[in-house]
Amino acid sequence: MAVKIFQYIEMVNRMHALITQRETGNPDDLAKTLETNLDQMYSIMEELRSMGASIVYSTKKCSYYYARPFELDISINYGELEPFELRVIRGGGILSKRRLFDYFSYPRSIF
Repeated sequence: MAVKIFQYIEMVNRMHALITQRETGNPDDLAKTLETNLDQMYSIMEELRSMGASIVYSTKKCSYYYARPFELDISINYGELEPFELRVIRGGGILSKRRLFDYFSYPRSIF
């Protein structure tokens, strides 16, 4: 199942919110809520764990939760830029061989 990047980010953010609120339900419910399969859901959970999230499951509450506080902020902002915004953005430049040489050459000794 191929997941597009925006869908994936939304899925991770939704999972994080549900875990934070301790309202995930069981694994099948969580996968259904995220509109994905169990493999994808567990894969996201493992990624969160690799980032330091201590995710545990409570059979009593039938929900995943964070054993220690965990913060996650994933967002992408996009849209058309206004002309004045284009003047502010500087994307870099071309480094010619001469400028590269000048950059890495040492100052000449006066002796």
